[in-house]
Amino acid sequence: MKPVEGTILFVPELESTQDELASWVREGNRSIVGVRADFQSKGRGRLGRGWLTPPGGALALSLALYPYADWEQPQLLGMAVALAVAEALDLSLRWPNDLVLCLDEGVRKVGGILSEMIPAGKSRIPVIGIGVNLAVAEFPSELKATATSLLLAGRKPPTPEEAQERILDAIREVPEPTAWSALAGRWMARDVTPGKPYLLDGRPGEAVGINDEGHLIVRTEEGLTIVPSAEAWYGGSTP
Repeated sequence: MKPVEGTILFVPELESTQDELASWVREGNRSIVGVRADFQSKGRGRLGRGWLTPPGGALALSLALYPYADWEQPQLLGMAVALAVAEALDLSLRWPNDLVLCLDEGVRKVGGILSEMIPAGKSRIPVIGIGVNLAVAEFPSELKATATSLLLAGRKPPTPEEAQERILDAIREVPEPTAWSALAGRWMARDVTPGKPYLLDGRPGEAVGINDEGHLIVRTEEGLTIVPSAEAWYGGSTP
């Protein structure tokens, strides 16, 4: 992929790196290509769900990918960045945007990617949010069964600054996401999705694989279904 070049602002505390960067994008200031925070009070993930960012324990980074303005397949762009993060920090992947670790007690989420297309003049700019639990020492009781951090998994976590630099380097090494086939080999080497349960409009199903557009293929009682990212919940139940 094309490198992320420009200024990445560090703000110790704000509501959301994604919202902060989106405001810069809308203003047309292309010298600001990223925002990182030590603490987010209103961090969010896919479909508007909240994202926990305790002070000093996680990477909260949003990047504006200006070279990919008006990209026709934004989902693949987000998956390409997810692949870069997974390779930079040696993580596994779960469709469509989860960064996970495979532990003795099961698959645990350690991070995620949020992809949004932000209007800026006559263009739409991809803004990609990256959240990774690096040194989070404890989670709320409702998340303990599904979430973890590199620290809790027994790894030596990088600092947020180190993680950011690793990810920027890894983005340069990921193929252009012109089609799923460009990403498929490296993605599937880290993918834990096949065989996992998903819920589609209240119907349980089992993930089979990913098609040429980066959409999930799910087997239900009615047969195989192709599912865009906004229409499936991992785990067979809504959170």
